[in-house]
Amino acid sequence: MHLTLRFIFITCVIIWDLCLCINTEAEAHDDFIASVLTELSQLQNQFVSSERYYREKLATVEEKLHQTENLQIFYQDKVAEIENLLQASKETEISYKKKLEHVEDLLDQTEQRLTNAERTIQTLISTNKQPYNNANNNLIIEQTDASYQTGPVESTISAPYRNKSLTTFQHKRQDSIDTRISRNINNNLQIAFSSYISHHLEHLQTQQTIPFDEIIVNEGNAYDTSTFKFTCPISGVYVFQSALMAQRYKYIQTEIVKESLTLVRMYAATDTTTSRFDQGFNSVITRCNAGEKVWVRVVESWGTDIRSSRFTTFSGYLLWQL
Repeated sequence: MHLTLRFIFITCVIIWDLCLCINTEAEAHDDFIASVLTELSQLQNQFVSSERYYREKLATVEEKLHQTENLQIFYQDKVAEIENLLQASKETEISYKKKLEHVEDLLDQTEQRLTNAERTIQTLISTNKQPYNNANNNLIIEQTDASYQTGPVESTISAPYRNKSLTTFQHKRQDSIDTRISRNINNNLQIAFSSYISHHLEHLQTQQTIPFDEIIVNEGNAYDTSTFKFTCPISGVYVFQSALMAQRYKYIQTEIVKESLTLVRMYAATDTTTSRFDQGFNSVITRCNAGEKVWVRVVESWGTDIRSSRFTTFSGYLLWQL
């Protein structure tokens, strides 16, 4: 009996200890689970925050990519526009090159025609240098005398001449004939010049005389290459001509003057958007007294640069003597 009670007591103690261990382990297990749940909650909060952050970053990146795509499209359009402009510029350049070649051909043809004309003038001048024929003079005089001997001409003579002697009247007719013959002889005076500038001109001043320093022809030596002015050797009616070409992207205006008085003006201006040249030309017929000077100058301050290459010229010649 005593042993039985003791066994029961020991058994109860063991069961109690086991119950205590089980409770302790349960409590420890509950604490572990609570700790794990706390850490999981913290990790979840961190994950949610990280997810929100990276979503915002991703949205920003997507927006940047969208902007980049728009910029790419914009610059592609710009590149296409520039390529179209370059293509148009190339076509325009080709067109203007053809036009320039055409103009150069025309200028070459014009220069050739001028050369041929100068040769023709030289030939005519050489032909007109033949000695004066007195027999022809006598023929003119005889024919003129015969014309005065006709009735209708005598009927038109005024009364004062009819009252004078026949000898006096014949002397007057002879003087008139001699005057006309003398005028015909003087009309064969060879006065002509043609000049051009030998190099391009820059920085021309207001009303500066254009220095036409190269001579093509100078019959009568009336054009002076030191002053670049033509001096009329005799009184008469003269023709003066001038052409000028403006430099690329420039303009120029000049004038032909006689004793500082403007006769005519020339103007040339190139297009600033192209590579074309422009040439101006003018001519004038004017009466000049012996000793008067004619030259070409810049109009006030209208331009400073002129192109040479025989595109800028100054010429003149005598039509007839007065």
